[in-house]
Amino acid sequence: NWAGLGQIFEQFDQNGMKILLDANKCSNPDAMGYWSDALGMYVSGWNRDCVIGTDFWDEPTQTSDIDTIASYIEAFEGAFAGKQFFVNLMPSYYDGFTTYQEFINLVEYYAATVLDNLSGQKVLGIDSYPLCHSGSTNYIRQSYLADLATIAVKAKSRGADVSYYVQTMDAETSGDTYRNLAGQADADMQYSISMAFGAKQLINFCYETPDYTGDEAFLSEAMVTAAGTPTANYTYVQNAIQRIDAMDEAYMQFDWNGVIISKGTTYDRLATGNNKNIDGYSYLSNSLFANEIAYANSYSATQKAYLTKDNLQSVTSTETTLVGCFEDDMGYNGYFLANANDTSRNNASTVTMTFDLGTDKVRVYRGTGYTDQTLSGNTLSLNMSSGEGVFVVPFKTESGYAVNLNVNGETETTFVAENGSFVLPERTVD
Repeated sequence: NWAGLGQIFEQFDQNGMKILLDANKCSNPDAMGYWSDALGMYVSGWNRDCVIGTDFWDEPTQTSDIDTIASYIEAFEGAFAGKQFFVNLMPSYYDGFTTYQEFINLVEYYAATVLDNLSGQKVLGIDSYPLCHSGSTNYIRQSYLADLATIAVKAKSRGADVSYYVQTMDAETSGDTYRNLAGQADADMQYSISMAFGAKQLINFCYETPDYTGDEAFLSEAMVTAAGTPTANYTYVQNAIQRIDAMDEAYMQFDWNGVIISKGTTYDRLATGNNKNIDGYSYLSNSLFANEIAYANSYSATQKAYLTKDNLQSVTSTETTLVGCFEDDMGYNGYFLANANDTSRNNASTVTMTFDLGTDKVRVYRGTGYTDQTLSGNTLSLNMSSGEGVFVVPFKTESGYAVNLNVNGETETTFVAENGSFVLPERTVD
């Protein structure tokens, strides 16, 4: 409906939303000729703020697909300089992969063939969906964390941003694998884990329920029905996004360096069967990136050596918790914590972080905003609800300074890092 495209752009611009223009699933060779026509019809929208690029190809499955994608880079960048050339990669559980290594190999081939030849923004993305079930038992897909880690590590090696899809419906048309969101924690958990792996872009699948019928019909509604009526999933995702908005003024200043997995002390990690998601954590730590991924309840200096200037000494938790390790351009650390245990268990996690001597303050960002806390004994303890994400920035008073701000006629003191990165929102400190 090309006549309605301008109205869509207008709504996105008015609401501060971003859009990747679909290249009509160019993974279908018959559609390749359509791509140039589609962009020609889109062209009046390319200068709008809401349009950040194109979703050029969905789930390439072989190297020849990637070769074809690469052949369009020059034409795209010549016509649409500064716009994102995005491709959504196939997850590891695609049945065309016989081993996990084949998935890794295809990601590397894409990085070498496409990412390395982009002169503009580089983004590496995947749609690995975690919410599964077997009969009435819910579980998290075993390869979910490993897939996100594969993308995060490869993106870091190429200087690329990370993009993940978030599962916001039962993402299948038949079978007994995927499931719908069961509650708020299912949305929170995906956003939190994605951010622990350094996500800078998140895409919801799906916003509107695809209006397919018969054998192609999806098994649940998405965030809104095909008629535009919001579902419960709309509210779950809306809440999750609002929580991210409360912390992104800090989070977006940092770059991802790696992730630590705190195993948790209350759950039997050797569980099998429908609890196979628990094995997913050892699957991540034992199978991938031994030099990049540290794994322990408390970890040694050798294990954390890859974290430049890192000042976290140990971390423990009652439930399996991811600790994404970040650093800003001045070398200050930040940590994104994600309660990563199975949301169907609805368990909170108590996390204890011990920092270097001299670390006496932290700024803790949660879904409702931030608080500044003074530490006792260099240790911070946090209680995190199921699926919750928290961003923690530690400070040492001796390496920073207190700043007195005049706020509405009253003096307000805030602690600021040495580089001035952390100020109260929408206020500037020179």
